[in-house]
Amino acid sequence: MMIVDSHFHAWSPASSLAADRAYAPAAATTIEDALVMQVRHGVDHAVMIQPSFLGTDNSYILDCLKAHPNRLRATVVVDPAISEAELEAMDRLGVVGFRLNLHSARSMPNYASPLYHRLYDWAAAHGWHAEVIAQGAIWADVLLRLKPWKLAVVVDHFGMPSPAADPDEIGFGAVLEAGREGRAWVKFSAPYRQEVPDLARYAARLLAAFGRDRIVWASDYPWTNHEAGRSYPALLDALSGWVPDDELRQAILGPNAARLFRFG
Repeated sequence: MMIVDSHFHAWSPASSLAADRAYAPAAATTIEDALVMQVRHGVDHAVMIQPSFLGTDNSYILDCLKAHPNRLRATVVVDPAISEAELEAMDRLGVVGFRLNLHSARSMPNYASPLYHRLYDWAAAHGWHAEVIAQGAIWADVLLRLKPWKLAVVVDHFGMPSPAADPDEIGFGAVLEAGREGRAWVKFSAPYRQEVPDLARYAARLLAAFGRDRIVWASDYPWTNHEAGRSYPALLDALSGWVPDDELRQAILGPNAARLFRFG
């Protein structure tokens, strides 16, 4: 059975933290740490996600891609004014998408600006996806604004459903609609970051909207700001609670992500 971890973080003790970071990790988790964890638990491939506290300095991710070209892909955070030459260099190394942090970033990206439109043009032309972490009503706006580009949108962490409303509230409802339209994917990941008490109910709605082919699993290792009590096996096992069907669970664990993130 193939397993792809669709979302993990790693950084070096020498990594430069962003000046406007919302928090700083207590210690580094290197790519070597992450690979040991993944190999121990049967993970074949993994997608490295630029953490918010490193800002747009993607140098460590790019070094990791150079060192592990077959095992890794990556999603980066970029300044929308980035040059096409820089984007093309990232693409050659195995970067497959860019991330919009509309949830935990101290400085929210102005995703509706002309500079971002230029980034969307390039990404759509090169098969990159837009990974978005958000919560609440902003989902409706960002999904609407991304729609003209026909970019695949990857919804982080169950869409971070809001505890203040039922599953049909405007933000989560927009996530479900994007799933039904076939233009979005969703990660079943980071259950410990959720504020809703009945996550299984939201997972069921996502399953119905996104279907068997556009859901992926991720560990969110090393569980930044939520390290206590976490384990890789527990997060793999949690998928059984949301997806009891074995065949569907196997698709979510591996083949779906292999297709989305272009693991040949």
